[in-house]
Amino acid sequence: EMEKRVIIIDTSNEIAGDSDIPHSGIGRARRMQVAKTELQHQVMIEAVENHMPEVIIIDEIGTELEVLAARTIAEKGVQLVGTTHGNCLENLIKNPPLSD
Repeated sequence: EMEKRVIIIDTSNEIAGDSDIPHSGIGRARRMQVAKTELQHQVMIEAVENHMPEVIIIDEIGTELEVLAARTIAEKGVQLVGTTHGNCLENLIKNPPLSD
């Protein structure tokens, strides 16, 4: 185990499971659930400000506010792993918030 402080922003409970108790597969990582999808960007920033993670894993980055929050997180030196939807790389490149 690498002993890093990891936070998972689990918007649709696809990473850590749909239970009050996170799936054991996430190990010692802390999961933050998002009550309303439109608040995900706020939860992302809150995770960095309040929990000082070394790594943050984000489920489904898609809006401009989420992209801006991801940039802010990366600029603070936090490693960032995120998912987004698309059938191929071209779909992502054509998605304005994700393309620049």
